[in-house]
Amino acid sequence: YSLAFFLLTGSIIRKNRQLTGVLFLIIFLYGSIFWGLLPLVPGVSWESHVYGALTGVVLGIVYRKTMPDQVLVVPPIVDDPADDDPNAWWKTGVIEERKEPTIQYHYTPKEDTDDKRQK
Repeated sequence: YSLAFFLLTGSIIRKNRQLTGVLFLIIFLYGSIFWGLLPLVPGVSWESHVYGALTGVVLGIVYRKTMPDQVLVVPPIVDDPADDDPNAWWKTGVIEERKEPTIQYHYTPKEDTDDKRQK
């Protein structure tokens, strides 16, 4: 609820179309998100949902002027066809062949004598 209402507040304040698109995706995936704010089902903590929504709105207002300093764009990894190993771990799915460890238990009972029990 905090994240959804943070995005709602941020998209309204900033008028950002991309943020609005993410918000609509969240509302589409979690269509009943607004019903959790109402006390319809007994046993469901609607109060915590309301406080989460209020927290998201407050944080959206607090961070309304904050934008990321720099967006890091990582180029995709390009596979080198000259360096293809058919037995590479990412192709076989086997990182390292290991034998399963075996645990052996050996129980040796204490030697109890009747003398110790009587004392």
